[in-house]
Amino acid sequence: MDADTQQDGPAAVGDDCPMVAWNAPAADHAIVIWWAQLDERYLVEVRRSLRDEHVGRLVMFDHCRGDVLVHDDAVLLRLGASYGPSVEDLEDWQGRAESWADLRPAAGAVR
Repeated sequence: MDADTQQDGPAAVGDDCPMVAWNAPAADHAIVIWWAQLDERYLVEVRRSLRDEHVGRLVMFDHCRGDVLVHDDAVLLRLGASYGPSVEDLEDWQGRAESWADLRPAAGAVR
């Protein structure tokens, strides 16, 4: 994990590895509300909290480095995501993931 990783407790069992496979056609997991691939490098999942229906975790894994956890941040679930995420939630999550990834060097870039 890097210095940006924030964690105030586990999101679920196995929270240090993806719950959805990189090549999965859809997220079929009770804990994962939304998932996406970003920049052909990162696997992004938003996971439901087991303690509060209005809180989740946005977790990102670096697929180019063996799906290592690289980011973990708390997010809001405005409507509890009972029937899926709201449009506002999706826009927030996508924006957060893209902003985080934009601050990182490209895969294979020399530091």
